[in-house]
This record gives sequence, structure tokens and C-alpha cells, in this order.
Amino acid sequence: MSEISRRMKELREGLNLNQVKFAKLLGTSNTIISDIERGSRNPTIDLLIKIANTVEGTDLHWILTGKRSPANQQIDSDNASIEELLAGSLRIDPASAKLLLSSLKEGPKQQLALLFLKALNGDTSAMAEVSGAMKAMEALLLSSLRK
Repeated sequence: MSEISRRMKELREGLNLNQVKFAKLLGTSNTIISDIERGSRNPTIDLLIKIANTVEGTDLHWILTGKRSPANQQIDSDNASIEELLAGSLRIDPASAKLLLSSLKEGPKQQLALLFLKALNGDTSAMAEVSGAMKAMEALLLSSLRK
């Protein structure tokens, strides 16, 4: 079994999915997943990209090398900051903050949430960024309504 095959199996098991459910999630067959995990087939680059894009917190760099990309290490750090801000700003326990954070998808929503929470804690530069983001969203919404 190759290291990539081992990581794919580790990932699937970490998601508590059997091969059939994992294959369905990725839009492939369970035979392909089984063959890859046994080492009798190599995953296609398309499948590896699909895994990286489908499974939150997984990136192609980790699948190929076993090492987290610097971008995902930064996301982990940002997530810890957001959890602390959620717990403090909303006066909720850390477990609830982590659950709330996990409901947000990584990307613009998460970034805006972090800025908003920093603004709630008195960070004036974050307040300005939130204000700018809100104005941009308002303009985008208005332009889409006019069409």
C-alpha cells in the first residue's frame, strides 16, 4: 500500500465512512476506493483534487506528502483565534464556540466572522474592515436585485 493509499484510508476512517459512503461522497465507485486502499490502483489526480475540495481541512499537499500546507496551518491558527473570540464575545463555552465555528465554511464567511468578532472586542481596524465588507455586500446585493 502506498503512502497516498494509506492517507486516503486514514482520511476515510477519520470521517467514519465505509468505502461505499466515501465513494458516493466523491462521486466514484466503491471498487475504485477499495482498489486504491489495497494498493492495486493509483488514484487519479482528478480524484485527489476532488478529495481535497470535498473534505474540509484536507488539502492536496497533505494527501501527496503527509505534511500540512502552510495555508492550512494558518487556518488552524485562525480557527483557534476565532474559537477564543466566539467564547469571549458571545459568552459561550469553548465546546460551543468550536461547534459554531465548524458550522462556518472556510473562506470569506469565516474571515468576515473573525473580523466581526474582533470588532466586537474593540479592534478599530477590524471595525473599518467589517464596515467596508458590509458596504460591498450591500452594493452587490442591490446590483443583483436590479437585474
